Amino acid sequence: MITLLFNRYVIGAALAAFLLGGAYLKGRSDCSAKYEYAALQSERDSLRKLIEADHAAREADAKRLAENESLLRDLQEKAEEDAKNLQDGGSICFAPGDVDSLRQHFHTSH
Repeated sequence: MITLLFNRYVIGAALAAFLLGGAYLKGRSDCSAKYEYAALQSERDSLRKLIEADHAAREADAKRLAENESLLRDLQEKAEEDAKNLQDGGSICFAPGDVDSLRQHFHTSH
């Protein structure tokens, strides 16, 4: 039995099995790491796209805010001008000219 353990074929077979098992485990580990790395890259790319979309949305919101502020200023100025030009500002009912002015004001704001 002892000679069997020290037989070069048995030792060679055991060494080959050990090396093949190690190579298999190394390959499996590398493959797992490869897929994990690919998944992380995909997640990173998705997050980058989300960040870019967020930046684009923020820029669009800022542009829209500036446009709305400008429109609001224009409407406020027009409303103040209309208020100054009322024919009879103290009455409950508007004069026909005031009604036309207000209608024009609201039709141009749309």
